[in-house]
Amino acid sequence: MDKFQWWTELTHGGIFISNPVLNESFEERHVETWHWKYKRLRDHYNSFLSKESVYRRGSHPVHAWITNLFEDFLGHDSKHWLKGQNIPQRFAILSKTGMPIKPRRVLIDENGNAILLLQRDESERLGIHKGRRSYAQFVELLRKTNVSLGILINGHQIRLVYAGLDHDAWVQFQVDAWFDEGETRHQLDGFLTLLHPDALKVENGSFPLLGAVNTSRTRQADLADVLGDQIRQAVELLTSAIGRVQQTDMKFLDTVQITPGTESILSEEDTLNAVYQAATRLVMRKVILFYAEAKELLPKDNPFFFDNYSIEGLYSQLFNAVQHAGEEELKTRYSAWQRFLALSNMVHKGSEHEILPLKAYGGALFQRGNRQNADVVLRALSLFEQPNIPITDYEVYRILRLIKIGKTKVRQGRSSTYVSGPVDFGDMRTEYIGMMYEGLLDYELKKVERDDPKVILNIGNQPILPLKLLEPMDDAAIKNLFKKMKEDSASSSDDAPSGNGSSTESATDHLDDSTAYGRSLRWVVKAVEVASLIPRPRGAAAEQMYEEKKLEKARSLIVSVLEPGEMYLSRWGGTRKGSGTFYTKPSLAVPTTWRTLEPLVYYLTDEDKKVKTPKDILNLKVCDPAVGSGTFLVASARYLTEVLYESMLTH
Repeated sequence: MDKFQWWTELTHGGIFISNPVLNESFEERHVETWHWKYKRLRDHYNSFLSKESVYRRGSHPVHAWITNLFEDFLGHDSKHWLKGQNIPQRFAILSKTGMPIKPRRVLIDENGNAILLLQRDESERLGIHKGRRSYAQFVELLRKTNVSLGILINGHQIRLVYAGLDHDAWVQFQVDAWFDEGETRHQLDGFLTLLHPDALKVENGSFPLLGAVNTSRTRQADLADVLGDQIRQAVELLTSAIGRVQQTDMKFLDTVQITPGTESILSEEDTLNAVYQAATRLVMRKVILFYAEAKELLPKDNPFFFDNYSIEGLYSQLFNAVQHAGEEELKTRYSAWQRFLALSNMVHKGSEHEILPLKAYGGALFQRGNRQNADVVLRALSLFEQPNIPITDYEVYRILRLIKIGKTKVRQGRSSTYVSGPVDFGDMRTEYIGMMYEGLLDYELKKVERDDPKVILNIGNQPILPLKLLEPMDDAAIKNLFKKMKEDSASSSDDAPSGNGSSTESATDHLDDSTAYGRSLRWVVKAVEVASLIPRPRGAAAEQMYEEKKLEKARSLIVSVLEPGEMYLSRWGGTRKGSGTFYTKPSLAVPTTWRTLEPLVYYLTDEDKKVKTPKDILNLKVCDPAVGSGTFLVASARYLTEVLYESMLTH
């Protein structure tokens, strides 16, 4: 059985712990079915089931089962559990509805500080029907007592819960599965791994389980940064398709460039800007569609929708096609893009068909293009919506993969590396989507002029440099160029090649001055030597080895060579990377917003706080003049919604 395979078999709500962090933070623990601890645990569970079936009054048998599970099996010392009357009053709260809530047990460390709260839920299924209210109240209890972790248990199901300031996540165990004959019994290994005393041992104010949860939240913010760059690559793929058509049909952009009615002609800069905005809008549609399906705002569970419209369904079909038919086959197909456009139209206009009823969401994002509209972006959109637009299924697959598969940093020994994995859009905050879009505003679409090919170098912020300026450089100028721009040797961008391997011939034998790439490679080979980017080896075969290494290094330094007529994205500073828009992450924006708004919506005293009236709260106005991706405004809206609900129940 694969390591931590049980993790994928559990039920999850949001990202409690991400897969990479799980592998970094825990050593998997096992309990064998023949071991006395497993047999005794099974006997205790069977005893609980038999007593529960005849229970009428008195102490519920679940309490004895909880003791058997957490003290006898897991090994938590009974002196670290506060129970009943021994639980301090500071762990008792009044819910927003005025209901008193107090945990059944509190696990404390050696200093008496709470590690987690445990609450019994009388619902038959955790989080379902009546269980939803119990879960909401438990999250409220965790937040108001400033304890981040808790356990909600009804005897048959155990939910491990994390409650942050304005988000929560959980992972749930099904106890019956522990004692099945199949592979699901390994889920007990997961329970033992996450809740073993060592995973809850406090050192320097934290413990491994809580540290893993917090690290997973931090990694989501890092993932948003990585996705921002991948979204840019997706937009670039789309604009490249338009560029290919425009190179063979010089009048292709006339639809955008010539304003209907007035016949006025836009500049090339304004025309390219409209194409870029249209491509950005189309890629952001895909991001929103992945998000909407993950949030169940679209009927992904409807088989007809999934097979014929769903963005997840489309990615699944394309992925399987790549696995079975290969990438080259997808480069000859052109149906995926039209399917995506059909989904966009249905989201905008809705569907009244009995097989697939769907409300019309409207909005500018999903609005169709229009060749005759005065809005230049709508005219640009119409270019992408033509029935014969040559966007291949392989290009659609690459675009969807750039959106769906993100890279997160994981520890590997003493260093770190990036690993790829699917993005959980269901747990992605809306602010991060705003950050992805806002990051695209740092770029502009350009076109390579005639007889002026450009090379994108994998150094520093990936400068986009005209080849005609590089070739005349003398040795001193080349050294100065590489000195000013720190080489980004750790670049792992999907569109940055890492070289084509070693050669057994001289580097210059591979160069062809009749092509822009050949000229670029020749210059970079020279630059590698002049700037001393690789050491010169010694020995009998030193010269041949040196030539091979120079060529290998040169190839790794060329991200791309742009031919005349090609479209490409560039930051305003003439690079592909670098510092652009700066964002305030939710981890900072949320507590800042709460501290700012709290004295405006509560009457505060040294000992208590009382919520103001709904009228007072609704009269409050929040302004963020530098709104950016809306992080502070979203945090404000969420906070005020919670406070308004509390106020309506209070007054």
